[in-house]
Parts: sequence; C-alpha cells; structure tokens
Amino acid sequence: MRDEKKPDQDGKVDRAGDNEIRFRAIIERSVDAIGVSKNGVHDFVNPAYLSLFGYANIEELAGRPILDLIAPDERERVLENVRRRAAGDDAPSAYETRGLKKDGTVFDMDVHVSTYELSGETFTLVILRDVSGRKKVEESLRESEERFRILLDKGFDGVFIHENSIILDLNQRMADISGYTHSELLHSKVINLFTLDSQRRIHDYIRCPPEKSERGPGHAGCAINC
Repeated sequence: MRDEKKPDQDGKVDRAGDNEIRFRAIIERSVDAIGVSKNGVHDFVNPAYLSLFGYANIEELAGRPILDLIAPDERERVLENVRRRAAGDDAPSAYETRGLKKDGTVFDMDVHVSTYELSGETFTLVILRDVSGRKKVEESLRESEERFRILLDKGFDGVFIHENSIILDLNQRMADISGYTHSELLHSKVINLFTLDSQRRIHDYIRCPPEKSERGPGHAGCAINC
C-alpha cells in the first residue's frame, strides 16, 4: 500500500491505494466468507473465510491454489469454470459445490463469483456460504415424503388430502373405492365423492366456521365448502 498519493500524468490524484484499503475494510467486516484470487491462487481472504475452512490466519492460505479448498471430486468442474472465466467465456456466476476444510471435512456450499479490475490486473471475488444444514433439512423432507408416499400407496384404506375442500393428493385405494380414476379425483371437490343426501349430512357434521378454527379457514381437514 502507498503511504501518500501522488499526481498522475494528468495532474490527478491516484486514489487506487485508498480504494483498495476501503475495499478490504468492507470485506474484512463481512459476515459472509469472501475470498479474492488471481489466476486461481488466493490473494486475500476475510476472517469469515478463514473460519469457514478452519484456518487460523491468512498466511496459511497465501499463495495456495483455490482448488485446495474444494472437495477432490468437485475440482475438475470448478477448474473448468475458472478456465472459462479467464478466457472470457460464459461461466456460472452462482452454483453449488463442496468445500474442503483444513481438517478434511467436506461440506456443501453456495458459491457466488464475480471479477473486477484493479491496477490493470483482473481478480476474482467469491462469496461462500455453508449450506450443509439446509441440505440436510431438504434431504430429511425428501425422506419423509418418500415414507409418507409408501404408506399412502400401500394402505388398505382410501386416503386423500385436501385443502379448501379441493383434493391435493390421494392413494390408489381411494380411487378404486370411489370408482373414479386418480387423475379425475385430483384437484376435484371433496364433496363430489358423496351422494347428495350424504353431502348435506357431511357438510353439517364437519363444517368448521372460520371464527372457530384454531388453524385458520381453509386448512386441510377444517371445512368442506360446497
């Protein structure tokens, strides 16, 4: 960094040093992991970046390739993005990959990439976020949905799920009992499954006025609106 600003050939003050200082100050205070690289090699990272990967200080990463912090099975894909960006070709500016911590732990992370020019050189800036927790929740939801679907499809009882009296899902047993096809019942009105006489009795029996509903009007199972 320069300690004093000198006029350039046009007599203007060169503010590149000041701009870089401000830029780094913003990055250092960010809660997101931010890293700057040049030609695929670490140039500068903020404290959040160090914490994300389990390093104690920037000296541990200075001069090291950014691929060192990418899971081995993801390095070729990330390297291809780096090559394309360096060549001026289209490359994704946002994607998911897997990072590699200092202790060898692999984790899922979101990557947001941009480039900028400074003092005639091109740098790459990345913003990284650990999304392992989100991915685990998504996987748990998928597994729960799969288990629910198995129970729904293998059950001996006819089952359907509705909201605002419109069928959102049902099992094949429900279709068999009603005499309709699965596609005919999907998104149809629940009340159409019953005879006119039954419709009146069911309506009176299970109708739940909005002011008495603890979970709000229209919630599945709360009311049938003919």
